[in-house]
Amino acid sequence: MEQSKALISKLASILDPNLIQELSKKLGYDQRVYGTLKGWGFVNSLIRMVMELGWSGSLTDHCALLQSHYGVMVKEQSLNERFNSRAEKLMKSILEQVLDIQLRQSEPMRLLTQFTDVVLQDATSKELHPSFSGLYKGCGGGASEAGLKIGVSYSLGEGNISLQFLNSASSDTTQCIPEMAAGSLLIRDLGYFKIEDFARIRQMGCSYLSRYRFGVNLYEDAERKEQINLFDLLSKMKENEVISKQVYVGDKQREPMRLILEKVPEQVAAAKRRKLKEDKQNKRKGITKERLAFCDANCYLTNIGEDLLPSPSASTLYGLRWMIEILFKAWKSVGKLAGKVREMQNHRFMCLLYAQFIVL
Repeated sequence: MEQSKALISKLASILDPNLIQELSKKLGYDQRVYGTLKGWGFVNSLIRMVMELGWSGSLTDHCALLQSHYGVMVKEQSLNERFNSRAEKLMKSILEQVLDIQLRQSEPMRLLTQFTDVVLQDATSKELHPSFSGLYKGCGGGASEAGLKIGVSYSLGEGNISLQFLNSASSDTTQCIPEMAAGSLLIRDLGYFKIEDFARIRQMGCSYLSRYRFGVNLYEDAERKEQINLFDLLSKMKENEVISKQVYVGDKQREPMRLILEKVPEQVAAAKRRKLKEDKQNKRKGITKERLAFCDANCYLTNIGEDLLPSPSASTLYGLRWMIEILFKAWKSVGKLAGKVREMQNHRFMCLLYAQFIVL
């Protein structure tokens, strides 16, 4: 309870409650029918709800909280009606302002001076109650019929972060390339692997660094039909050795890229194989012997030259993506995003979701 009180005070210090009140009027939330439960009080109560009860809080709990902390008497049905598109817009707007202010207050990170900016892109998913399938469609199969995918783009140089709420059934490859200035570097998770995107990033005058997707064809040049055999290359390498060579990627669209191949120590390869076998999706599909054997390698594709990215530094540079992985872990543990979501109407769910991220 003290934590929620402190966080609400902090929110009030960076966002003037009077401005939130004005914003709620502008967006149409504060209408006469809402009586004493105005914009700031509504936002305030949502912050308390997600901090103290997470996803488990009911409308009854919310009504009790409003009465005890704010002296507001409201019936469950009346409160539920206040979760509408205007309330959702209000919470989304506040989240965007909080993100912008907090990140502008932090020291921008200039990690790599040879790039205009470094942008990280990744996504995480959360299963929802099946009743939300019309709002966010799930993957189906053994998973829930409803699921939320949270896409994140984080600019290290500018300190900007943007969120996308998508169907968990949607592929990462359908998500857009972030807006980047020429000379920027984009580091994406393997789920975003798309040859057309690599070509577009190059045409934008930007760089990319991606893990190689196993099974994608590699060629020595744009015309020859003979594929490069990565296992042949690995068989000639020693542990910790790293090689680099120019390749052409894909069958129809042979995009020129630089391949960076590292042979990892046996204990590292064993750990990668163990993790691969434990993955739920792989358990359903099965894993080939070739894929398990490829755990002997770290393999990357990029359009960055050796002069800017020495081959042994590729793993270190790609490791920056763990900044987002750590962020996801914090969201799921500290922010209770991993908690079970009860059935509720869509606008109420979205308001609580925005409140969760304001807290985070």
